[in-house]
Amino acid sequence: MAKRLKQLRKWWTGSLWLSQDPSHWPIQPKRTPLSLPDERTQSLLVGPATTPGRLTESSRFGSYWNLNRVTAWILRFVRHARRRRRYSGELDAAELMDAHAYWIRKVQRFCFGPELQALRKGNPLPRESPVSRFNPFLDKGYLRIGGRLQFADLSKE
Repeated sequence: MAKRLKQLRKWWTGSLWLSQDPSHWPIQPKRTPLSLPDERTQSLLVGPATTPGRLTESSRFGSYWNLNRVTAWILRFVRHARRRRRYSGELDAAELMDAHAYWIRKVQRFCFGPELQALRKGNPLPRESPVSRFNPFLDKGYLRIGGRLQFADLSKE
């Protein structure tokens, strides 16, 4: 605080021994020079850095909600950097839904990568696929499965 700074004598005048004769100053211990090893040069080959396409490490978070909020903040930052538009304040529902969708797509790519590729190319799924018997299909980039619920009067979500 400024009020406290005004009262700090040491701040304004320094240590008391500075105002004394140099013969009364504290004695500095003599430093012995260090022997340095011979200098060796090494060549370093530098190539382009490759970074994994991961937004953040999900195992660092204690709950899904914390992970989702941090992901939403990161996605907002990325949008700001690309579009130069500025949002301020708390996250809105759409941003939280985008973060939720990011993790659904990420998990689906991790768990069902070959199935997603086959469906995108219009190829049949391999029989050993764990979802092949559920009549899977792509819906807006998401892997969805059929089954009995496809006949129910429910939304896909």
